Amino acid sequence: HSHDDHDSTNDRYIDGYLKPPPTKFVHPGYAGPDTLKSMQSMAPDGLCLYHCLAAAADWVAYNAMSVAERELAATELRQKTIALLLQQGMSIAAERLGLSGYDGYPDEPDFFYIASATGVSFEISGISDHYVPFYGTSPVAARVHFGRVRDGAGHESDHYDLEQIYTGPPKGNLSLI
Repeated sequence: HSHDDHDSTNDRYIDGYLKPPPTKFVHPGYAGPDTLKSMQSMAPDGLCLYHCLAAAADWVAYNAMSVAERELAATELRQKTIALLLQQGMSIAAERLGLSGYDGYPDEPDFFYIASATGVSFEISGISDHYVPFYGTSPVAARVHFGRVRDGAGHESDHYDLEQIYTGPPKGNLSLI
């Protein structure tokens, strides 16, 4: 059994850069049971995917935040993603995510890096009837729903709402049932 038999797909880095997992990747399972009773609408402020992940990371804290605090939390997750992309030598992708409005909306190639940077693995419904893609290597903590929203001027843009959070009970909190 020589060293040439080494399975390189297990190497997480290429030339020092984090690489996305192969497309035929095994679903990492779920971080816990379903938490939400219904779809949660996110602010259509150009940061909706980041809002979903901020909410999934700490649902109780997110709900206690003001609108301005929620926007700050979402912006921080975007900044973490941009920092990871820069660290990976992906300055063009980082620069694009930093643009305001529609130009800065994340797209499929960014999702793995968003999951890595935010620490929240997620899956996306609404893209395909037959397939729910997932991003990240840790157990899936959120399902976001992709759709289109129309603004007051009638322009359509991509939008994400939070469909489900998969988590265990909040740590340290007694559930009073």
